[in-house]
Amino acid sequence: MPALKSRVILSAAAIIAFLIFGSLIFSRHSQLASQTTPAVPAAQAAAAQVAAPVRVLPPGTISHTQKTPTTALVVARHFIDQSSYMTVAEFEKAVREANAGASSFKKDQEILVPGIEPQPIVEKMRAFPKDGEVRAVYLTGTMAGSWRGIELIRRWKAAGGNAVVFDIKDSDGTINVPFESPLAPQRRYHAISNLPKFIRFLHSLDMHSIARVALFRDDNIANAKISAPPTSDVTEPSRLPIAYL
Repeated sequence: MPALKSRVILSAAAIIAFLIFGSLIFSRHSQLASQTTPAVPAAQAAAAQVAAPVRVLPPGTISHTQKTPTTALVVARHFIDQSSYMTVAEFEKAVREANAGASSFKKDQEILVPGIEPQPIVEKMRAFPKDGEVRAVYLTGTMAGSWRGIELIRRWKAAGGNAVVFDIKDSDGTINVPFESPLAPQRRYHAISNLPKFIRFLHSLDMHSIARVALFRDDNIANAKISAPPTSDVTEPSRLPIAYL
């Protein structure tokens, strides 16, 4: 009997020890599972999330931000050459309308700029009939590239005009369009900063463009660029205020 009791006690102790060991293992496994399982639902949730729809801007509109406060007028002046608008005033109005009437913008605020065109613009020549009548107005380069010149061209069209003569190069050496040449005056600003755009504007009014280039007189070359005096009957050609090419 004592031996039987001993075996029963040992068996009961072994079972209890086994149950305790098993409960410890199960508890540890549950802790590990609770630490690792959140990553799976998070990954699944991220994959299941529907991507936010990408905002589509109207054709020709770009999003612009600046590191300093600015105004619609400054934005219009900055992008006028890349836009379809011919005057800064028209462009400024369009910028304000595209931004819910706002005329000023804070630092890093999004600004919608409408009317932007792919560059460069390519405009082809238009044929003029041999027996056609030319009714043209002459504009200096400075006038042609200004808002007053644009309005004058529109008024000339309304009055029956069909052509515009404008200066590309004047006799004082001024070049009114961007032009790369060692003989050209170095300027940051040109009166007609986008020549193809200006020509397209004339063509859109069914008008012909006549570009004037002064070839035989150039004060700029005479005063700064020419390496030899021009041929002249004057005894001291180097003192001439102009150069004839």
